[in-house]
Amino acid sequence: MLSATSSHSESPQIPPAVEAAYRQGYLMADEVIRHLESIGIVPSKEQRRKKRVSMSPEILMELSACLRLNSWLEGDLCDGLKKEDVDAVFSAMKDSLAKLTADARAFSKTEGLPLLTQKVFDIWEKHCAWSGLDELSADVLLDLSPSDGEEALNELAELLWNHRHAGQQQRGS
Repeated sequence: MLSATSSHSESPQIPPAVEAAYRQGYLMADEVIRHLESIGIVPSKEQRRKKRVSMSPEILMELSACLRLNSWLEGDLCDGLKKEDVDAVFSAMKDSLAKLTADARAFSKTEGLPLLTQKVFDIWEKHCAWSGLDELSADVLLDLSPSDGEEALNELAELLWNHRHAGQQQRGS
């Protein structure tokens, strides 16, 4: 906060969620451009410097969400998510495909994030480590289901029970 006696301006603090979302957007945009280059849809960076290529940001966001979802499926991350969350993402993907098929410019009329992008982002925000992709090059699922938590407690109880005499043996010597 600036005071009347402050001699320099201080930049406002950016909330961690906003900063993490910004980094995610940047990483996902880079991933989709690299993917489009690798399959020959977009020319190389050097060629794009000579001749600009224009693509709808909304379509890039949806493609990025598809790539993210694919990496989650390949890494079995979706297995740890609620069925209704995964179903909502696949429903959004169908809607997105239908929308794009019906009108190639449909996404340019979208306010806010496109639906699939929003669904993928919601799952990432609620269930993944915000810095996982940035720091580990992988999404890290954080939430445990109630049955996972119960299983972990049962394993801890079993470990403690099996080692309940460990300290007594040393005292008796």
